[in-house]
Amino acid sequence: MPVWSDEFGYYLNSLSFYLNKTLEASVTISGKGSKLLGAGVHGFMYPLTHGTIALIFGWSNLNMVFTNLSFLLLSAFYILKLKFLNTSEKYFVLFLIITYPTGSLYAFTYMQETIHNLFAIIVSVQ
Repeated sequence: MPVWSDEFGYYLNSLSFYLNKTLEASVTISGKGSKLLGAGVHGFMYPLTHGTIALIFGWSNLNMVFTNLSFLLLSAFYILKLKFLNTSEKYFVLFLIITYPTGSLYAFTYMQETIHNLFAIIVSVQ
C-alpha cells in the first residue's frame, strides 16, 4: 500500500475512477476538486491512466507498481531500438535511467514519475 501522501492521493483517485467512473478528486481539503473535471491537486491524467489500466486488467494494489515498471521497460526498449546510438551509448543511457532516482525509487512505489521518463525520452529523440 502507498505510504507517502502523494502516493496515497494517486492511489485513491485511481481507485475512485475505477470504481465510480469519475475523475473527480476522491479526497480534498475543501471538499471540492479543481475547476477542470473536479480533479485532485495533481490533475486528472494519473487517475485516468491507472484507472483505465484497471478497467482493462482489473484492480490490484500492485497495478501502479506494474505500470511504473512497464513504463521503465518501454523506455529501455525504445532506447535499445535507436539507430543513431552505438551499443555502449545505449547501455550508458539505460544505466542513467535505472540509477536516476525516478527510475530506481519510483518504479517500486505508487509515485508516477516513470511516466515522465518515458515521455521525456520519446520527446528528446524526436
